[in-house]
Formats: sequence, structure tokens, C-alpha cells
Amino acid sequence: MIIEVQKCTGCALCVSICPKKCIEFVEQNEHFFFPKIDEEKCINCNKCTEKCPVLNQPHLNNRNTKVYSAFSKDDNVLKKGSSGSIFYQLGHEIIKEGGVVYGAAFNEKNELFHIGVENILDLNKLCKSKYLQSNCNGIYEKVKKDLNNNKKVLFCGTPCQIAGVKNYLDEDYPNLILVDFICHGVPNQWIFNQTLNQLKIKYKKEVKTYTFRYKSDKNISNHYCKYEFEKNDKTNIIIKDYRKDLYYSIFKKYIAFRESCYTCGFATKNRISDITLGDFWGIEKYDKTIKVNKGVSMISIHTIKGNIYFDLIKDNNIVKEYNEKIAIDNNHSYDKGTKRPE
Repeated sequence: MIIEVQKCTGCALCVSICPKKCIEFVEQNEHFFFPKIDEEKCINCNKCTEKCPVLNQPHLNNRNTKVYSAFSKDDNVLKKGSSGSIFYQLGHEIIKEGGVVYGAAFNEKNELFHIGVENILDLNKLCKSKYLQSNCNGIYEKVKKDLNNNKKVLFCGTPCQIAGVKNYLDEDYPNLILVDFICHGVPNQWIFNQTLNQLKIKYKKEVKTYTFRYKSDKNISNHYCKYEFEKNDKTNIIIKDYRKDLYYSIFKKYIAFRESCYTCGFATKNRISDITLGDFWGIEKYDKTIKVNKGVSMISIHTIKGNIYFDLIKDNNIVKEYNEKIAIDNNHSYDKGTKRPE
């Protein structure tokens, strides 16, 4: 191991940075993935330890954060996101300019991987919350290739994944915008698979897609899960209150996170990203005109670059500026990791 199991975030940077490709990502403790080194191939170049974000946390942005609440004026756009659909709008701008958007998407096996998309339709794959750890193995090389080809790139991920990107690139690309989000912690693919299997047993058919925080057509509140089944070429859909969903209950109780999430060193006010997104919980206490059931985003802008891109979409949203303390007071993971349950 490069670092202790308890500290490894699973960003997979070490796998990408190794010049001899002697590090692989393997399932170990509690079914999370960790790096495994082939000692016979290793040349002791120490690139993995020199670049590991836990051992060498990248430079934090200077404190000049502006905080906003925002949500799309267009209900059709609003349905695309779990909160105010700010990520979708930022991604739309990047793709419109011929760029690439990287984020987490489920494949046909309901496995979560980071991918890059270059058209608006595929952007939908990256939208909405997905409460498990995405696999970033091999993604950093693709990001760097796009940047070196002078494409604009938006990369969205957990704070530790953003740190992985920063350390891999090792320079500030003007054509890169980094977006992280308020992260409570991540369960893994294995426990999500067990949930899908339980649904298969209960409903006697395979789950085609599982959507967290689904906004229904009748009521675009985001407090639902959507199970889409496929059997004999006929699609069946079940929409369920998320509080009655097995997997979501496990997530909300914080009992299935990666061990490093409980001592997260990246959940801090001094974010490494250009923009931080999240739900603006408690906003109704400060603005009673907002319909919170539709979803409201909290946006923290940390850099000039982040401000430039937020300005491009600002007119499409209902926006109001707030003191950062309000965002911190209403979202415990804004500036600290999740407390480990006893």
C-alpha cells in the first residue's frame, strides 16, 4: 500500500501516474477499491507517493468565495438535476463551446464510472446525485489529452477526486474548470449491487436503471427514487419515497462510507475547485418565496474562472447572494467531514 487503508480515498491517481503501470486497483477492505503494487515491476520512482493527494494535498484556492442560491427558471431544465440544475447548465455551456464534460455516469450494468461527454444528450448521463463512489481509473489521462488538444474541459467530482486531477496535471490549465460538490461520503459499488439484487428478488425482474432523487412529472419534488425495470422488452417503472428506499436509508445513516470519508481532509472552506455545488438546505428560513420542493442549488464560487462561467448561466436562474456562514450553518459537510457513527 502507498498509504494506510484508513486514509486512502480511492481516487486512483496512483494507478494513472505510475510509469511502469505496476499498480492496479483491486477490491479489498469492505469491498472498496485500493491500490495494489506489483513489487517485482516497481522501480521505486516514488511518483505514487509524491502525487498522492492525501500525502501531498494540492494548493488550496485563496479565500475569495462568493455564495449564491440558484435554480433554473425553466422547469424542464430543473428536472434534469437533483437540486437547481446548475451543473447541467455549466456543462451545456462547455459543450456549446466545443468542450468536454467529465462526471460520473452509470453504464448498462449499473456500474458507476467517470466518463467524458461531448454532446448535450449525453450530458444527461452525468446529471443528478449518485450516492456511491465512481471509478476514476484511467480518466486523468483522458482529461490531460483533451486539455493538451486545447479543448475546454469541465471536470466534476468529489473533493478528493478534484485533488487527484490537480496533482496529476501538475499545472493550471486555463481551459480547465473544476467543479466539486458537498460530499457526505461514499458507499461502494458492491453494496449498491446488493440493493439491486434485493430489488430483483422483490419484484422478480432486473433493474434497468436506478435514479436517485427523481423529480416526477406530477410533482417535481426531489424526494423520490425511481426504479426502471425491463422484462420481455417491456419497461416498468416504480417511483418510491426515498426515505423508504433501502440503499438511501443506509446512505443517510452514514454507516457504509469509505473509512477515509470520516476523516476527510478535503471537506474544507478552502476548496481546491473553481466552483462548489450542493443543495441549499434551510434556504426557506431566509427566503420564504422559494419553492424548495423543486430543488435549490448552493453555489460557492472560489476563483475568477469560476465566476466567469457562472456569469454565463446566471440570467437563466433565480439567483440570490448570501453570506458564506449561512451555507456552512445549513450544510454540515461544507467545511468538515462526516462524523463516524458509533
